[in-house]
Amino acid sequence: MTAPTFTGEVMLRCGACRLLKAETEFARHSDRITGSQHACKACAEQARRQDRARNPGKYRERERRRWRENKVREQARFAKWYAKNREADAEKSREWGRRNKPMVQARHVRRYAKNGALLRARSAAWRTANRGRARAKSREWQRLNPERARFNVRVRNGVQRRAQPAWADTFAMREAYDLAALRTQATGIQWQVDHAVPLINKKVCGLHCEFNLRVITASENQRKQNLRWPDMP
Repeated sequence: MTAPTFTGEVMLRCGACRLLKAETEFARHSDRITGSQHACKACAEQARRQDRARNPGKYRERERRRWRENKVREQARFAKWYAKNREADAEKSREWGRRNKPMVQARHVRRYAKNGALLRARSAAWRTANRGRARAKSREWQRLNPERARFNVRVRNGVQRRAQPAWADTFAMREAYDLAALRTQATGIQWQVDHAVPLINKKVCGLHCEFNLRVITASENQRKQNLRWPDMP
């Protein structure tokens, strides 16, 4: 049996796996004689993961308490970590969402039911401030979900057909859409045709006719959505 070669590096035996490892493989512990933890970093991390799986509530409360007591320091620490690991964290989040899609959908439904108005206003403000990114995300979603996109168009067209009375002046209605295109070309700002009284709403149902059409900017239309109409209570 060949005797181990001494390299000058301090070796310690891990109290968990019982293997000899370099001192650098152990976390520091000033109260111990060796100056290091009794278990190596790998074994300590494995033990933490197992304990966390057995006692998730304890760890969540510990993290909340740490954030409450050291909010500024923790925010700075997280910002520094996130700047280095942004893409990896985003991919990890997407992968988790794909594995737990029903849970994510249920969470979104609960959150929207509780904070629907706030979320719609926040989304509209973001789209107004990030028009290019919003359009790119919309086109990307349509590319990835062609059937859903076609279904949404069919639903919208069906609602318009049902909401269009027989006496509606289609020539005047086409003029509104032509005016929106002309204003967009002349000003460089996106203009859209809006239904003053929304076609789809729990409280009202407007008509798809010339008297209910108006030409407004896209940003105003996005802020309005189907939540406001003239003389609303």
